Amino acid sequence: MWGFPKLISKKKLRDQSNGYLVHDTLVLGAEVFVCKRQQRVTESVTLHRPTKSPQKREWKIEGFSKLGNDPWFSEEFTIISLDWKMRLYPNGYQSSKGRAMSMFLTCVSAKHFDAHTKVKVRFIVSVKGGSNSDARYNTENLNEWFTSSNRSWGQLEFIEHDELQGFIVDDCFTLEVNICVQLIVL
Repeated sequence: MWGFPKLISKKKLRDQSNGYLVHDTLVLGAEVFVCKRQQRVTESVTLHRPTKSPQKREWKIEGFSKLGNDPWFSEEFTIISLDWKMRLYPNGYQSSKGRAMSMFLTCVSAKHFDAHTKVKVRFIVSVKGGSNSDARYNTENLNEWFTSSNRSWGQLEFIEHDELQGFIVDDCFTLEVNICVQLIVL
């Protein structure tokens, strides 16, 4: 048994301009849909407290001028039992081609996720290098859900080529990613 304790007030029901009563007659109806499920759907959420210092990985890019247009991939690394890698398009990807470097974080483990599994991650990607060893260029905080259908997130225009030149010393620089895994939905 299910219902509404107060569907409509008597005042609104009796007001002729609303059209609920016609010749002192009211018609009520209900549509009921019954869906039979063959299997039970369950979902569990694992909460991870973001740590004061997120997990950090560095990727030194050497011979940058020789990279060309093809994407470059970092080695895989593991954070909270999930495998990750960084993907770099030195000359840009899609709309940023020729103007800016594109950078993406890929959850390699997501290719094995089922339809309900997803991971929420906060991450920042930085370029380090230049004549000042403390010099860095950061993205904003990116908060994204990684799923089996959306395994990579990042920025098409991560850093413009003109700005990147200030970080390249001896044809190399370092990319750094700081990752906080916030939620895992299984």
